[in-house]
Amino acid sequence: MSRNPILTTPALNIGTFRRAVLGLSLGLAMGCQAEHSVANHSESSQELGSATNEASYQLERFVQEGPSKLDVLFVVDDTSTMYPYQTLLAANMDRFMGYLLDSSTDWHVGVITTDMQWPNESGRLRSTEAMRAQGQRYLDETTPDPIGTLAELAKQGTGGYGFESGLLASYTALEVLRHFYNMGFYRETADLAIIVISDEEDQNHGQITTSEYISWLENLKPGNEKVTFNAIVQPDPPTESRLDGLWDSFEPTAYEYLAVVDTIGGNSANINWMSWSETLETIGLESSGLLSEFFLAQHPVQETLEVTVTQGTQTVAFDEGDCEDDCYTYDPIQNSIRFNNYPPPGGSQITVKYELAAE
Repeated sequence: MSRNPILTTPALNIGTFRRAVLGLSLGLAMGCQAEHSVANHSESSQELGSATNEASYQLERFVQEGPSKLDVLFVVDDTSTMYPYQTLLAANMDRFMGYLLDSSTDWHVGVITTDMQWPNESGRLRSTEAMRAQGQRYLDETTPDPIGTLAELAKQGTGGYGFESGLLASYTALEVLRHFYNMGFYRETADLAIIVISDEEDQNHGQITTSEYISWLENLKPGNEKVTFNAIVQPDPPTESRLDGLWDSFEPTAYEYLAVVDTIGGNSANINWMSWSETLETIGLESSGLLSEFFLAQHPVQETLEVTVTQGTQTVAFDEGDCEDDCYTYDPIQNSIRFNNYPPPGGSQITVKYELAAE
């Protein structure tokens, strides 16, 4: 069972996971059972009761489910100051892709640049030589070495047009070129995650205003599919934490990108912080729809908790505590268990057995 560590950083504005707990209960003489299907789109709960006044046990099962389909669009600034950031992005793409590879989601991942000047850019999906040999313009489950391919795509170079236009580029990629050059990438019935990486503000000179862009995203999906907008950008003047080798005269930028994050929902991070692994892990985790926290229907006697995760024929027992592997923590206020260093993989079953606490 593969694991990906879950790390957090103060630079992140982490969106709240929604949860669904859809229960089926069966009252037994000495205990109860509950079946849960955990998804990322709705929320409900079912109260379960004990059958006697003696010590009773609760058995709850959760099935880890992410979105059935997910489209991810990286928008990479390719102007003259982006070399160190592209290098960091490429070096940490495994942190993002790990969650998709661990999920049962049907995923597409595409990369464009912020350059809207040259026709061969301008919202067109970028591809590597190996992808072109296979006739691919975006990554999916058939792509050999998806982590290495995405890392190569992250390095889009620094010769791009100086007026970065991430909003217009992503709009063009998903709307204007949807049925043309980028055909097949965007799916109406898939969740969508847009991830912008830029050290400058959006500068499309009014070809699409931020309010128009937000309105377009809000009305993009016909159903209950989830849309997130994520920005690894320059929100504040750099401090001593910024990357070395860049000039010292930055001005605060990225207000337009951050306005989209605040309205649409997603994650934001300071491009100058060194914690790129944590940033991409968080975006990858939320985009994949995998959950690390599971909410119990009844209150347990904490020391009686038994937690296991089953994937296929393999079952792993977890201990309570702050350890590196195979551990969880119990939150009595939230009445939940949280896996310390990784979310259970997509399609796995989480089983929690415990003695019911007295009222």
